[in-house]
Amino acid sequence: MNQRHRKLIGALLLPASVVFWVTLATAVYLVLPEGLPWWVLIVYFAIAGMGWFLPAAVIIRWMLKPPREGQPVTRPSRENTAPVAKTST
Repeated sequence: MNQRHRKLIGALLLPASVVFWVTLATAVYLVLPEGLPWWVLIVYFAIAGMGWFLPAAVIIRWMLKPPREGQPVTRPSRENTAPVAKTST
């Protein structure tokens, strides 16, 4: 799988993983007993708020992984790019 495909898949996985994490964190919050001390809730929300970072970091690291040895490197062609305007000084 080349890097362009990994980036496309990662671009779809990142928002999906954040939605999954938010759903999971909300479900856990709704199961917590009522009347917990405020500092327990602050710790929970701090962990829940930063918890999406680990899955996102793994996905981003996978997206940016260089191609394997022997795998052709695909680069975008320059055929469809707009010509660069020359500036005169």
